[in-house]
Amino acid sequence: MHLKSYLFSIVKNLYRHKMNYLINVTLLQLVLVMSSTFVLSTLFQIMLKLSGETQLNKENYVHVLFTPVNLVLTLLFILILALFMLIEFSFLTLLTYGYYKQEHYALKTILHRALTTYKQLFGIQLLYFILYFILTLPIAHLSLSSILTQDLYIPKFITGEIVKTPLGFWLYTLTMIVLAFLNYRLILVIPLMILDGRKVSQSMKLSWRLTGQHQFKLITVIITLQTALIIVMTILFSIVVMVFSIIDPQGNHWLATPILFIILKGLFFLGTVITKLILVATLVYYLINHHHLNPSLKVVPPRPYSRTIKCFLVVLLAMASAASIYELRTYSFNDKVEIIAHRGFVKKGVENSFESLKAAGALHVDYVEMDIVMTRDQQFAVIHDNQLKRLTGHEGHVQDMTLAELQQLTLRQGEWTSKIMSLEEAVQQARKQQTQLLIELKPYGQEPANYVDILLEHLERLHVGQHAKLMSLDYDLISKVKTRTHSIPCGYIIPFQIGDLPKTNLDFYLIEDFSYSPELASQAHQMNKKLYVWTVNGEDDIVKYLNTPIDGIITDDPDIVNAQKQTFLFENQYAARAIRALLY
Repeated sequence: MHLKSYLFSIVKNLYRHKMNYLINVTLLQLVLVMSSTFVLSTLFQIMLKLSGETQLNKENYVHVLFTPVNLVLTLLFILILALFMLIEFSFLTLLTYGYYKQEHYALKTILHRALTTYKQLFGIQLLYFILYFILTLPIAHLSLSSILTQDLYIPKFITGEIVKTPLGFWLYTLTMIVLAFLNYRLILVIPLMILDGRKVSQSMKLSWRLTGQHQFKLITVIITLQTALIIVMTILFSIVVMVFSIIDPQGNHWLATPILFIILKGLFFLGTVITKLILVATLVYYLINHHHLNPSLKVVPPRPYSRTIKCFLVVLLAMASAASIYELRTYSFNDKVEIIAHRGFVKKGVENSFESLKAAGALHVDYVEMDIVMTRDQQFAVIHDNQLKRLTGHEGHVQDMTLAELQQLTLRQGEWTSKIMSLEEAVQQARKQQTQLLIELKPYGQEPANYVDILLEHLERLHVGQHAKLMSLDYDLISKVKTRTHSIPCGYIIPFQIGDLPKTNLDFYLIEDFSYSPELASQAHQMNKKLYVWTVNGEDDIVKYLNTPIDGIITDDPDIVNAQKQTFLFENQYAARAIRALLY
């Protein structure tokens, strides 16, 4: 079949049944999200309660997940998540397949097929399913992803550190290319499981074979349709904004702005639904034409939507509109967000260097974050890694060298070079330029027993006092430091967190972007503690966090944060705020 015929058939199917698709998918997503959230969150809370914890983090994940009882519950959690995912995919796949075949299947039939497919996951097939899920996770936004897992991704602090070296960058790029290739070759796995009744392992083998036969046709159809959708949605967005700019040139009308926001949000939702439908419709049509399918499903006559469903949809639309208006009203610029330059201003010098510290000071940031590692002669070097290879090319460790020896080495990063600073030099320069420091303690396991004594002696000698804050990933260490000093605020760095914030004697928390939620900010403030988010880079994420109740942003882009804060300070148009609330 020619490419034009492919495209025409898929678009015809989606357009002819557009309202049915929209209504069914909307109801599906609503029911799935509500039911899965309740079931899975309840199960997770049971696991936390049985382990005597209030959160899951890097310190306790073994205790929470791998005790005998919780190990069973963890497996149950995975199985329940898989069931919800298969219900979603079964509904979408069979809905699309039925419209192609001009057949209609009852909800009972779809659920039965989902359960039949689900039964195949027990035993070794569950491992294949988990493997398939892991392979698709890093680029889930480009593949057939579930609404339940579409927001999962590799935390940015992990990928950010990987790509900081040339070798890491190329290895990461190559890995993403390989994963993209594997995702494409396995893209038919879920439809084959549902329509062909095959096991996961069998579906993986068959998907690999089928995608190898006409690979350019399938990928071309997907890219063409998705590109066309982006163009159409961009035009629609532009037209809507243009019309409202004519109706309300000042962008301040109390009624026009919420209506604009509701329309734009509706278009955005429509775009996400069509994006998934395009992919499912393309895959199903590809299987119909290149593989014999005989799902043997009971066909029933289609029935019009009942009055109850129609009324429910009207109520749902009203509730969504009200929620959108509330979201718009609560979306406000937080002008008290502190700007923290991550390892200095790294666009103007090597990270943690004199030059990056000075450049950050020129931007008038609130704090400069710098890392310190103890040397062999019990001094403190301002450097992130104990291993010197990444920035100096030297095969050695900070803890095995004296400060004087370290300062003979040359730091190289991009086009910049520098020398390793001592903590004393960093404090003196910060004081000179009237910049406060956020100092991260980086113990690597070889520190002396009196590490805290040595640290506090240095800080007292340098009169750090209220001109700096201390923080660490090591909770026991930073908690011990806090018990010994009340003059320096201390904080706990949390790279991974699900659940409530831990109750501590510390003054603030630093949560990684992946784990942040508005509830955590509320919890921190209720405990009279501050909450910072790291590492927030790029205009999109910066704008997002400038409109949250957090206390500070740790960023590699303090210049962008400054610019965006100025934009918000002088921007008073409601319409502009509505567009930002939608996009960010």
